[in-house]
Amino acid sequence: NFESEFMVNCWICDNEIIRADISNFHSDRLPFIIARYERMAGKINGRGAPEQGEDSQRVCNSAARAMVDNFAMSSGPQVVVDTSQLVPGTDITTQAPRKIWPIRYTENSSKHKPVDFFVPPTMIDELTKVFALFKWLMTEQTMLPDMENLQQEAGSGVRTIAQTSMVFEKSEGWIKMVIGNLDEEFWTPFIEGFYHWNMTF
Repeated sequence: NFESEFMVNCWICDNEIIRADISNFHSDRLPFIIARYERMAGKINGRGAPEQGEDSQRVCNSAARAMVDNFAMSSGPQVVVDTSQLVPGTDITTQAPRKIWPIRYTENSSKHKPVDFFVPPTMIDELTKVFALFKWLMTEQTMLPDMENLQQEAGSGVRTIAQTSMVFEKSEGWIKMVIGNLDEEFWTPFIEGFYHWNMTF
């Protein structure tokens, strides 16, 4: 019957079939096993914890970069120079202690300082709050508790033992589902496949 389908072991080299054997396994199950962290319709590989928390991770990365950039910008003064009040040829690209700035009188002398300094504001506190918020959201999206912070908060008295237990119980249901996926999608067909293989020969 040419309309029947058979599982075969096929060797292909340079688009040429050099060997084809009908499989000895009499099963409708494909000999591939995939255990998914989270099942998703239309995706054979499902979705893992890194993909679940990807959006929050990107925000945390952006907040961390912004903190470093802001710290660099606010670590020293910015300089405003009115070149029209300086003597031509004055070097404005370098600074040094007790540097002398030669100036000349112009119409703007009474309105603006020839050289002025200001420090950009530090936004570390606000950016730290953004980082902490999305780090917390990541634990909600992945259902994986932040073990280090939980231990620190419990040790410092911020979080009680009962509150910590509630966090673990909340994550326990999700972890049980992941373990169930592993058991159902990997170990069960894996053991059944070994059994059928052993009974075939």
